[in-house]
Amino acid sequence: MEWGTPLEIAVKTNHINYNPSSEIELYTNPVSNILNIRSSFDVAHTMVIIFNQIGRVNMQFSMWDKVNRIDVSHLKPGLYIVKIFGREQDYSVKFLRF
Repeated sequence: MEWGTPLEIAVKTNHINYNPSSEIELYTNPVSNILNIRSSFDVAHTMVIIFNQIGRVNMQFSMWDKVNRIDVSHLKPGLYIVKIFGREQDYSVKFLRF
């Protein structure tokens, strides 16, 4: 996504999903301690990077299951971007840490 590109946002009760694809889901969002990342595709050897608003890498790990529980309690409150590097497609999803 380039700077200035409009962002499509879908809002559900207790859930904010910035990814129009249903292949990746983050919940609960906003989050205080544990962020769940759910995927509908095979996640073997899938790399995940969490960036802050200015592009600094805060976490980097591999997904090991279709639902992953990630402890984000050490992150400062703010908006973060989860970049998921899938085998056939990359995904970017935002979450809010409070």
